[in-house]
Amino acid sequence: MTEDIVYIDPRRPENKPEKRLIPGEKFQDGGMSVLLDAIDTNLMRRIAMKIVRDEKLKDEFELSRMVVEAQITAQLDHPNIIPVYELGLDRKDRLFFTMKKIRGKALYELINEKELSERTDRDLFRMVQIMIKVCDAVSYAHSKGVIHRDIKPDNIMVGSFGQVYLMDWGIARIKGEKMSGIAKMDLPEIKKRRQFSMRTEIQGNIFGTPCYMSPEQAHGDLDSVDERSDGFSIGATLYEILTGLRPIPGDSIRDMVINARICDIQPPDERVDFLLPLGLIRITMKAMKKEPSDRYQSAEELKNDLENFLEGSERFPGHTYRPGTLIVREGDIGHEAYVIRSGKCRAFKTVNGKNIELRIMGQGDVFGETAILTEKPRSASVEAIDTVTVAVIKSHYFKEELNTGSWLGPFIRALAERFREADQRLNP
Repeated sequence: MTEDIVYIDPRRPENKPEKRLIPGEKFQDGGMSVLLDAIDTNLMRRIAMKIVRDEKLKDEFELSRMVVEAQITAQLDHPNIIPVYELGLDRKDRLFFTMKKIRGKALYELINEKELSERTDRDLFRMVQIMIKVCDAVSYAHSKGVIHRDIKPDNIMVGSFGQVYLMDWGIARIKGEKMSGIAKMDLPEIKKRRQFSMRTEIQGNIFGTPCYMSPEQAHGDLDSVDERSDGFSIGATLYEILTGLRPIPGDSIRDMVINARICDIQPPDERVDFLLPLGLIRITMKAMKKEPSDRYQSAEELKNDLENFLEGSERFPGHTYRPGTLIVREGDIGHEAYVIRSGKCRAFKTVNGKNIELRIMGQGDVFGETAILTEKPRSASVEAIDTVTVAVIKSHYFKEELNTGSWLGPFIRALAERFREADQRLNP
């Protein structure tokens, strides 16, 4: 049975798990459980089967975690959260649950597919789009009172056809009093236990992965871990997308926990020797502010800024000019270019003391770019005819776009220089 072809089998469905679930090869190994390929013969579909290790069968704490993971994930019905199909016991009384089998790659694999300095804008924007979908999943979970607590590139899967899934809800925390019985053991039980693991609890009440962890999470302050803590981890993931590096360094788990508590994050552009989008740096660093009150207050707010970045409005703020305002002056050094969003402008040159009109510009027209591209003074002035709103594009954005290895950059600069030379011949 291959994964690319649909099969049907009209036989009567089986009731017992051992008769209808056929385990296959192991594809992921964990301390508590293993993940197997499997086939559900009733529905004739390939699934993933998470099954507890034999040596953990009597560990009630870990068993309860696995039950809670299945229950939480199953109740989070969202396109970017993996569906859970079934929770049960096999013939050996081993706990298992089944879920959708994802064909694709983890985000960390996509980050490391090529040298970051060789990455194109399309590569980066694709990853930002992935993180927007992660924000959607997190926002939905938060609306249900669930905090993930372990968002990182390893836990984000990207399917072969662009599907995005936020995985591994094994250490998720439910806000309020929605858990019962043995599953509700965040404080008293964990204080008795110590295991030094990169993915679950580290010491005492500390859960998560230290190099993506907020200060409050690193302090083990369970009451302070909330939606903004997940937002911090989203920011940490963006940081790794930008730099290929983890935001919180350390030679040991202990060092990383200490550094997570200090939260002295070095800006992404200081850790690489190539240009990064300033707007995305700003978003990343805001998400990882030390004080929760200084961060994005919701995943939705963070998502909105990422969308604005992709659309350009975050990078290119607007400015409005009154009629008669001189927007750029001939002879000045140019640090900005402009795109007219509304209104009209006139471009003119001053020759022998007289203003010579060159053209009238309206919505969608651009001006000011030649001075940036040629790095020479502005060749004309531009004045607002009526109330004009423009998008302001700073010169460093031109440098970012033209210095990323694009073959188009030298052509654009050459055309700008030729245009300037022709203009000088016509208007000496």
